[in-house]
Amino acid sequence: MRCKTIIISLLTALFSIFGTTAQKPEKIISFVKESHPCEWYKMQSELWKKEVQKNNKNAYAWGNYYRATRYSVVMCPLDSADEYKRWAIMDSVTRPILNQMKKLVPDSYEYNHLMYYASGNGGKADNFQYIDRAYQIDSNRVDGFSDIIVANIIRGKTDKNRAIIKRWYEKEPPYLGLIAWNYNMLVGLDSNAILFVDGDNDVYPKEWLQKVKNIRPDIKVVVVSLMYLDRFRDNLYSELNLPKFTKTMEECKSIDVYNKELIMHILKSPISRPIYFSTAMRQDFYAFMQDSLYLEGLVYKYSPERYDNIAVIKRNFEQAYLLDYIKQPFINDVSLEIINQMNLCYLLPLTQLYKHYKLSGELTKADNTANLMILIAKTAENKEYLKFIQELVLDKK
Repeated sequence: MRCKTIIISLLTALFSIFGTTAQKPEKIISFVKESHPCEWYKMQSELWKKEVQKNNKNAYAWGNYYRATRYSVVMCPLDSADEYKRWAIMDSVTRPILNQMKKLVPDSYEYNHLMYYASGNGGKADNFQYIDRAYQIDSNRVDGFSDIIVANIIRGKTDKNRAIIKRWYEKEPPYLGLIAWNYNMLVGLDSNAILFVDGDNDVYPKEWLQKVKNIRPDIKVVVVSLMYLDRFRDNLYSELNLPKFTKTMEECKSIDVYNKELIMHILKSPISRPIYFSTAMRQDFYAFMQDSLYLEGLVYKYSPERYDNIAVIKRNFEQAYLLDYIKQPFINDVSLEIINQMNLCYLLPLTQLYKHYKLSGELTKADNTANLMILIAKTAENKEYLKFIQELVLDKK
């Protein structure tokens, strides 16, 4: 009986320990680096809320409470298909947190950083004061480097970003998969190209590659989500020696028309630089010109004239792209799941390359290409892609 009592006591203690561990608040890292399910963010929001209730001057807890609450809205499904509703919900649940922070921790790094973050990359010119103030308070906070970098891009102060991103990646080494993926996108482009991208993982690694490693600094990387900001857009068109873009969203009557006008303003100009679009960005930004876009790997190239893009895809995969990180990822990092999803962008050009090899009788290369496609789909756990590839190849299981 005594043994039974001891075992029950031990199990009770263990459940108590594990239960406590499961309920411990954890540092909230950007979901573009470390993604969690909707319910995890909801739980963390409640846990961090309890922390600020214990000590309402704990700025670190306030910062995590804000991010967990915001990400719970980002990661949770909506009742409707209206994505604009998500932003309204997000503002309604996070604005009260910022208001409380203004009263309780107004001079903290967290408050000033999040005030800028919540403004949508500045929004209004006076919002830059918050990111500048945050950077003055603590210039070593890794979680704020991305925002000060974007703020400098918007204001045309990109010369300041070299030192910042160098320190960022010294303190937080870049994830090798993200670096290789972004390297592959840059390395195959024509000289002095303009490359439209979107999303954190499609932007910051390129900043590091260009400014710190001096890899393809000739490429002008344009973040499409920033083009809605007058200051950024005016600086960009001035750099490209283009007249200002004067149309408003109200005139265009829809975001799709506005996007088209933004791009056409550049395409209709006498600019001689090659223009590319990342395949990872949302397609509605360039869907209107599909007939003039040619896949070259991780990018589409804009060209009014037809050309042999399959030859470029072949060159990129055979001579330029670094792919060993897919075949043998020796380092396991927190972003591996996100990297695996980004690698799905290789499948469309690899499909075209596979068909080319089969048609030209290069069967060994065709087999190797098929194996790589299957590996990418399996690693990303994408059953639809895997089924498509297996049906395409037929003899591959």
